[in-house]
Amino acid sequence: KKIGILSDIHFPYHSLEALTIAIRHLKNSQIDCLYLNGDIMDFYSISRHEKDKDLRDFKREVDMSRDFLKKLRDLFPTIPIYYKLGNHEQRWAKSLQMQADEFAQLHELQFNIFFNLDKLQFNVVDDWQGMEMGDLLVVHGHELYGAGGINPSQNLMNKTLCNTLMGHVHRTSTTQKKTAFKEFINTYTTGCLTVLSPKYMPFSQHNNGFAIVEINEGKSKVFNLQIKDGKIY
Repeated sequence: KKIGILSDIHFPYHSLEALTIAIRHLKNSQIDCLYLNGDIMDFYSISRHEKDKDLRDFKREVDMSRDFLKKLRDLFPTIPIYYKLGNHEQRWAKSLQMQADEFAQLHELQFNIFFNLDKLQFNVVDDWQGMEMGDLLVVHGHELYGAGGINPSQNLMNKTLCNTLMGHVHRTSTTQKKTAFKEFINTYTTGCLTVLSPKYMPFSQHNNGFAIVEINEGKSKVFNLQIKDGKIY
């Protein structure tokens, strides 16, 4: 079984080039399942952070996100697609609760309904829930407080002590340890599919990337891929 993983697209602050390259590669790889590992949408307009009024365009964020999800289903019409809620998707529920608790109770404003995930037959994974892919635990990353740092995959190893993959930190990294029983533990953090030098962080260490996980007899094999200068490494 071959699973494609896309994380941290942050619509509408995505990198169209990187996203196109990643999706084309997954399509050509004939994946059996697609996993959107959180922060697919940014929700800058409804965040609690101080905002640049010139950049606020909530309708544009919503329309672009809906269009992308529809196109994604058109590109992968028959395979299961999972949408894992990340910390940026949490902004949706928090914003509704801040406006009025009653809004959060409306069926039409539930995340999966409002963004047509039910009609597109996407499977929603809750924001604090992980996903097991064979012997690999996949999380967005916000579930593990302080899982970033200078060497995020090493920090992830210290947090979970098991084979784990996460997004969230926008950086590709890999750590491997061998136990006294001669078993290997591997942890991975994946790159993002957003712009790499946003206005609020012009000197970030972010890189574009995505992943493919192959599962055979319960064992996972991770291809933690980077995108640079229009090529996949």
